[in-house]
Amino acid sequence: MVALEFLDLSRNSLIGNIPDGLFTLKNLSTVYLYKNILSGEIPQVVESLKLKVIDFSENNLTGIIPEDFGKLKQMTEGIGRLPALIDFRVFNNNLSGVLPSDFGKNSKLQSFRVNSNRLTGTLPEPLGNCSSLLVFNVGNNMLSGEIPSGLWTLPNLGTLILRNNSFTGLFPEKLSDNIWEFHISNNRFSGTLPTAVSSWRNLIEFEASDNLLTGTIPQELTTLPRLTIFCLIKTSLEESFLQKYYLGRSYLLLI
Repeated sequence: MVALEFLDLSRNSLIGNIPDGLFTLKNLSTVYLYKNILSGEIPQVVESLKLKVIDFSENNLTGIIPEDFGKLKQMTEGIGRLPALIDFRVFNNNLSGVLPSDFGKNSKLQSFRVNSNRLTGTLPEPLGNCSSLLVFNVGNNMLSGEIPSGLWTLPNLGTLILRNNSFTGLFPEKLSDNIWEFHISNNRFSGTLPTAVSSWRNLIEFEASDNLLTGTIPQELTTLPRLTIFCLIKTSLEESFLQKYYLGRSYLLLI
C-alpha cells in the first residue's frame, strides 16, 4: 500500500470511519470516497507534496474540516500544508466548525465544495490568493459576515454559490469575467445591481432572491447572450421593463 497513488471506493455502501492512516501514504495523490455511508471525522492529514484530490462528499461525516492537519495545533491551518491540492469536496455531510483559515494560500486550488453542511463563521480573507479557483460552493451552511473582496473577481472563477447562509455586505461592483453560475439567494446582501453587468458575457444562471437589494434592474442585463436563468424573488428591485423584454423568450425569469 505504500506505493498507492490513486484510491477510488466511491458509490459503494461502505460504513464506519475513514482509516486514520489513510493520509500517511506518502504517494497518495487522489482519494474518492464519495457516496458511501461513512461516519466519524476526517482523519489527520500529514504534510503532503502529492495529494491533489480529496472527495469525501455525500457521506455522514461529522467534526470540522479537518480536526487536525499534520502536526499543526490549529487544524484550521492545514490546507496550506497541501501545496498540490487542486480539488477539495466534502459536500452533503454533517461537518461543523469554521472553514480552514489558510486554504486561500494554495494558488493551485481549483475546486472547493463544502456545501450542505453545518459550517459557521466567516470566509477567510486569503481567498483572493486562489488565482486558479474555478468552483467555489459554500451554499447551505450557517456562514456569516462579509465576502472577502478578492473572491468576487478571481480571474478564473466560473461558479460562485453562496446561497442559504447569512452573508452581509454590498452587492459587488465587479465579478470575474468568466462567471457563468452565480447563486447568492437567501442571504442579507444589500445595495443595487451595477450597470457593469453588461461585462458578464458568460453569465448563464443568476440567482439573488431573498436579499436586501434595492433600486432598479439594469437594462444591460438584456444584452447578456447566454443568460437563461434569472431569479430575484423577494427583493425590492424594480423590474417592469424586464417583464416586457423577456416575454416570449426561452428564459426562466422569476422576479
